[in-house]
Amino acid sequence: MGSPLESTLVEYPLSGLPVYDAISYRWGKDSKSTALLCDDAQIPITPEVAGMLQQLRSTQCTQRLWIDAICIDQQMKTERTDQVKLMHHVYRQAAETTIWLGEEDHATTGAFALINELDVIIERAWTSSGHERWPAFEEMQRSGLPSQEDVRWSNLQMLLLHPWFTRTWVLQEACLSTSLWVQKGSFRISWQKLLRIILTLYYSSTSDYFQIRLNTSFNLSRFCLLGRDGTDLLSLLSLTTGMASSDEKDKIFALVGLASDHEFVHWLVDYDKPTIEVYTDLAVYYLLQGDIAVLNMASDPGWRNWHQLPTWVPDWSIWPRAWPMLGNMQQHDGAHFALDRRPKATVKPRIDRKSGMLTVRGVIVDHVKWVGRNLPYPLHISDRDVALLYLQQWQHLANRQSTYPTGEDVDQAFARTITLDRMPESGCSYSAVFQQYVQQFESRTFAMKPQEDGAYSNTYNFHDGVRYTCIKRTFFVTGNGFFGVGPYHLRPGDQVAILDGGLIPFTIRKAARKDFSLVGDAYIHGIAGRSEGLRFEDIRLV
Repeated sequence: MGSPLESTLVEYPLSGLPVYDAISYRWGKDSKSTALLCDDAQIPITPEVAGMLQQLRSTQCTQRLWIDAICIDQQMKTERTDQVKLMHHVYRQAAETTIWLGEEDHATTGAFALINELDVIIERAWTSSGHERWPAFEEMQRSGLPSQEDVRWSNLQMLLLHPWFTRTWVLQEACLSTSLWVQKGSFRISWQKLLRIILTLYYSSTSDYFQIRLNTSFNLSRFCLLGRDGTDLLSLLSLTTGMASSDEKDKIFALVGLASDHEFVHWLVDYDKPTIEVYTDLAVYYLLQGDIAVLNMASDPGWRNWHQLPTWVPDWSIWPRAWPMLGNMQQHDGAHFALDRRPKATVKPRIDRKSGMLTVRGVIVDHVKWVGRNLPYPLHISDRDVALLYLQQWQHLANRQSTYPTGEDVDQAFARTITLDRMPESGCSYSAVFQQYVQQFESRTFAMKPQEDGAYSNTYNFHDGVRYTCIKRTFFVTGNGFFGVGPYHLRPGDQVAILDGGLIPFTIRKAARKDFSLVGDAYIHGIAGRSEGLRFEDIRLV
């Protein structure tokens, strides 16, 4: 440790690779203040990479490592393009991949001690539950779960909040590597063990009871658990909404190797292309196949970083964005809207790349009459603030609207709208759960975490649906009296359109001449089927 770092760079064909290990780590913005002696030259590296090499190198033998910051000349766009197209091969063929989380700190010892203890506890709880489901909170407690006062829970949370869990590139590295290990300083554990711990803490509600933030680590773990076989690039982009990348094109490029349609979309990887062109190429590729779901990802141009993009092209550089509605809504028969089973337009869209105009078939069925007040964003707002805002809007509506177009109670229609119509698991009526939810807020008895036995109440589940649905979105009422949740920047006067091949309605805004700009998709409770018998016409989106 501490002696100069020396290396040599060797090229091999993919068909004749020797045994080697790969490294997965977070690319930081640190200045490259350390030098790596490579052959007869010095390569500037970040302190993060230098510390990693000091810890991982061996005094016993020569090691072969793949470290992308060193093995790829990051200044040569052509080389980056060629190598990125091969990344799925690199990690799949590595003998072992190490996830490097940095040097150890004051919390590392406690975090890894708790991880090892939880591994034993979960195995015991799984055995008692018969391995038929994720163990319940009670089973975790009976198996020896440490108390809330144990400081190691905070140590574990610090570890799981590491930025590595937020990066898009690590998805490919974590999913394709055959032998994967997590390391921080000298502490090391298999990724499969940590994966099971994260998922069990979440699904058993233990993380909620101990109030451990698992947001990013759970999203990545669930992605790895489900596997991405048979999932196309557009669906992968939808599933990884909460992941980030330092290069705006890498949000797409990092997922190409995992996509089921890899052979059809690998041409998108080109670092010489401007970001706007890459984003547009992706949208055009799917739209020309009649795949309208790409428009669901283009929601709310008000958040855009690239304002030169047409409104129908998703800006993948936005992070974090509202979670996609598709895949989390239910139809009247209880079937989920699934991105991997999305329909195609009967008449394929037409695209004029020169003018940036997209022509789709559709029909305008309603308009936005009233838009609820929204919380200022971006701000760090609590889930409770979001819920309170929507309850205030409910009070506004309750005094003005006594009937709903579908014939159901207004309070039930409102409750189903702000949860994307996801019924409480117990089968209780929406009206009953909503009234209890309102009463708990008014009496300040609302529980922000599960009960002591780990069980979720109906109102807790309801609140979870509100949180997921409403953050970065706005509530609105249409001219025909329907309730909806749609883009944050929605305005009165915007039109509601049903598009050929679209799973849910879209909101559009009048632009120049007879053209429209796309505002975004929306859930409008009870509006399904309103386009039946109407004649679809061309709708031009700028």
